[in-house]
Formats: sequence, C-alpha cells, structure tokens
Amino acid sequence: MRLILLFDRDIETVRQIVRGHFDVVREYDTQDRLNPDQFGYSAIQLVVMLRPEWLAVPTMSSLEGLRVEIQLRTVAQHLWAEASQVLQYKNEATVPPSILRSVYRVSALLEIVDLELERVLAERERYVARLKAEENAPTRDQPLNVDLLAALLDRVFPEANKDPRHEPYADALEELRNFNLSSLDALERFLEANRAGAMEIEREFVAKNQRESLPDQDRRTRAGVFFGHVGLLRQALTAGLGKRYEDFQHEQAEARRAQGRRAVKP
Repeated sequence: MRLILLFDRDIETVRQIVRGHFDVVREYDTQDRLNPDQFGYSAIQLVVMLRPEWLAVPTMSSLEGLRVEIQLRTVAQHLWAEASQVLQYKNEATVPPSILRSVYRVSALLEIVDLELERVLAERERYVARLKAEENAPTRDQPLNVDLLAALLDRVFPEANKDPRHEPYADALEELRNFNLSSLDALERFLEANRAGAMEIEREFVAKNQRESLPDQDRRTRAGVFFGHVGLLRQALTAGLGKRYEDFQHEQAEARRAQGRRAVKP
C-alpha cells in the first residue's frame, strides 16, 4: 500500500497513525541507505500485521500472519520515484555519465520542493499566530487574503459552524471583490450589519434539516448547525445585497454550465 502525501510533515502524522493501529514488524527510511552525495528512491516503509484484537473478529481471523508493506512518500518523492522507474535510473550506477549531473540536479530540486513547502507552512502558521495577537492586529484598510478572511470569519461566526473539511476561502474572496468588500474594514463593517440576517437564515435551515433529517447533513444536524463559515458569509451577502447577490450567483452558475458544455463538446 502506498500513501502519497502533500507535505513532508504529513509523513510523520501518518507514520504515528500506522504505529497506533498495527503491529509494526519492520520500519525503515530508504534514505538511510544513501550517502549525502547520493540520490535514490525516498520513502518511509513500514511492514505491519494486524493486532490480536483485530484477529479476534471472525471475519478477520483468516488474516493472521499476513504482512503488508505501507509506503509513505510526498508528492515530490513520488514524482522522482515514477520518473526514475520510467528512466530506470535507480542509482548512480545505472545512469550514463553524461546525464548524471542533470539527474543530480532534478533530485536536488525535488528535495527543495519538500523543504520549501514546509517553509511555507511554517511561515503561514507564524502569520496566523500574529493575526490572533492583538498587538499584531492588521490595519483596518489591509486588503483581504485567505488567512485574514478565515481569522475574521472565526471571530464573527460560531466556532461550531466551521467545517474544517470544506471552507472555500479563495472562492469567497473572488466573490467579495465583485462587491467592493475586499478590505478588512469594509467586510467587518458589512458583517456587523448583516450577521443577524445570516444567522436567521441559518436557524431556518437547521430547523428544516432537522425536520427532514437529510442524510448528508446528519453530523452537522446533531450539532445544530447547517452552514460553514463561508456559507454564513454568503448568507450575509444574501441578507445585505439581496437581488444583486442573487443575480451574481445566477451569472456564476450560468458561466460554470457554459464552461462545462465547452469541456464536453466533441
């Protein structure tokens, strides 16, 4: 089994999950085989077996003794592994000397991709932390970005409504720019005036959802919520802009349908 993860830090997270659910027979990092001046296939590999409590389940008892190898790698590591498989450049001995320098360069660049993505994540975490500290609060006229928007919606709307799986902040920013709500001050004032309207629409949807018990909303219905934070923002736009926002949504929907028709046109 191979799990391809976006960020290098995700490797350690998944590694701990695997250790917590299976008996690990063997574990190794393929990079440990390489000297600093060598390149090669990179992955964390764990050979695992089911634990006795799993094997006690009758439908799983036949799997006793079965060993499974789980490979963990980043997208960049996967790109190198796939390319080297096609080229059959597994290590220095398999590469023509005239091409070796270029192969080293590609290998180094892909390592840098992982390192720089981690740097982006760390810098973003520091930025978000500064946003939450009053002494580093952004200026009122600062243009919105996805992190500023997320922080503002966190302050304005209930925490229970936030959906960590799907909060399309970037899409919402595009919508806000169409209505000159692209600065922190402008949007904060708008939400102050229209938060109550958004929450009233939320209460109506929660009541309707609880009556009809819609299956795709069971988890959120039990929590007494319906919209995520971006959903509540859009309800505030509906409450505050009325037909202007409805017409905008209709135009956007028509544009998506037209794009879909062009995509499937023979």
